[in-house]
Formats: sequence, structure tokens, C-alpha cells
Amino acid sequence: MRLLFRFSVPLAIVIVLIASFSVPAYAAPVIGGYSTLTLVNPPTQSTCQGQRCYQVTFKNNVAAPIIPALVFFVVHNSAGQTVLMSLATVSFDASATASAYPLVYGLSSGTYNATVFATNSGEIGISSPTFVSFTV
Repeated sequence: MRLLFRFSVPLAIVIVLIASFSVPAYAAPVIGGYSTLTLVNPPTQSTCQGQRCYQVTFKNNVAAPIIPALVFFVVHNSAGQTVLMSLATVSFDASATASAYPLVYGLSSGTYNATVFATNSGEIGISSPTFVSFTV
């Protein structure tokens, strides 16, 4: 038992040192951070192939294309429970504006709140979250 303790402490120290120098898988810096994309207008309700969707228009604030951006539309009921998460993809040219259309379906009638935000393909946030309320 004493021999096990003698080797386990130095081994634990080595593991901690190695872990402290490792680089996370998605450590690539994002040039514009959370202000890479800014929402042009609040999301507006629309119809996409007969389904309810929301037009979410962002402006790319960096002089580089973003291919693709992932736009999340996370819906919460009046109790704050997440009841739907919709995802849409959109590509941006450098310093351009583009719209994504996340579908919102299967909700019973009522009032809901949604959080809208965008990430890059590495799932690193590139916009600030925006909150919107809507009624079905």
C-alpha cells in the first residue's frame, strides 16, 4: 500500500501538469468575438414551406467570410422550460448581411420566449444572445 502511495502522488502531479499545458480542441481565436455578428432587426415571424419560421438577419462585422454560421433559436415556455431548439445555417461574405430561417413547429398555443444567437462551425459564440417573445 505504501508503494502504491509513493507512485500515485508523483503520477497525479505529472497528470495535472500535462493537463494544464494542453490546448482545448476549439481554442482558435475568433477575430470579432461576440460582436462578429450583430442582429440587424429583431427576429420576424415568417412562413417557410408552410411552416412557421423566423427570419433572423445578422450583419458580419469582420472583413472575412463566415462559412457556415449556426443560428440557434431556443424556445422556452412560460415556466422557463426549453421546449424547442431550432437550428439554421447561413453563410456570410465579408462585411455582408444575411438571413437564417429557423423553423418553429409543434408548439401548442400560448406565449413563448426565445433566445437567438449564432456560433461558428466550431460552436464558438460569435453573436450576443437576443431575446424575443411570441405567441402561437
